[in-house]
Amino acid sequence: MLSDYTGLGRNAYKVNRPLEQEEKTSRLSRDRRWTDEPPNDEALLIKINSTYLEMVDRWYWQKGQIQVFTLTAFLMLVGFSVALLFFPQGSGRGLGRWAFDIFFSLLFLGLAWAIWKGMRMEIFAYTHYPIRLNRKNRMVYAFRTDGTVIRAPWDDLFLHIGEGTVPTVGTTYDIRAHVLDDDGVTVKDTFTLA
Repeated sequence: MLSDYTGLGRNAYKVNRPLEQEEKTSRLSRDRRWTDEPPNDEALLIKINSTYLEMVDRWYWQKGQIQVFTLTAFLMLVGFSVALLFFPQGSGRGLGRWAFDIFFSLLFLGLAWAIWKGMRMEIFAYTHYPIRLNRKNRMVYAFRTDGTVIRAPWDDLFLHIGEGTVPTVGTTYDIRAHVLDDDGVTVKDTFTLA
């Protein structure tokens, strides 16, 4: 089972691999209605006209969550660092103090790296990555987080229900689209619908 953030940033889907049995089993058929539930759009539609339908990416509803955690961690780290630097720590620089300073420096660097990674996923990124379904040429255009675009005929996409996990929520489900190689088995690219 993949993380709910798979496909976002550098946390990419695995490609150049054969379809897994789990994916084949959860394939969506174009001829079968899967549910009588009305669609839950959660404000995913950007624009619709006679040529195309454009929607937000799969992670749009989660935007801001990583920012909250990283900025909170950043403020706590800065506050703790200021407290250590400006409040007296005793008169000596014994071995215990040096060990504490080295430990805190390594912890600080590790947390700073994790905060930077989290900030790069959202703060220094687009607010959404649109997916356009063009009805006239029957193509799908999915914007990737690295700025490139997946272009694929929608009739050739292998659609299936994928599972992800979020530590605070549990299992989540999404619709994944695989662009297959000419052999019909090897996954060349993957994107997730909103």
